[in-house]
Amino acid sequence: AKRLQQQQQRMRIEAEQQPLDSTATSTLAHSDTAGKPIRCKAMVARGVNQMMEEEIIVDTPRAGEVRVKVVANALCHTDIYTLEGSD
Repeated sequence: AKRLQQQQQRMRIEAEQQPLDSTATSTLAHSDTAGKPIRCKAMVARGVNQMMEEEIIVDTPRAGEVRVKVVANALCHTDIYTLEGSD
């Protein structure tokens, strides 16, 4: 278990040193990131009306999980109500 944790920590450090992946300029194949943590941008809501773009590290998938590349997304009206603190 300790060996696996050390390997995952090394991969996280390597991911932190890599440039952000951009869908417009990315030439990496999916196999290039398989089994490695990745750095990417995410919109994160920290509170009411506090949605911010942040850089995050996405860990490798665990058993029964998959990692997908999202290239587009949208908010529905209920998401906006929640972000505004209306519900």
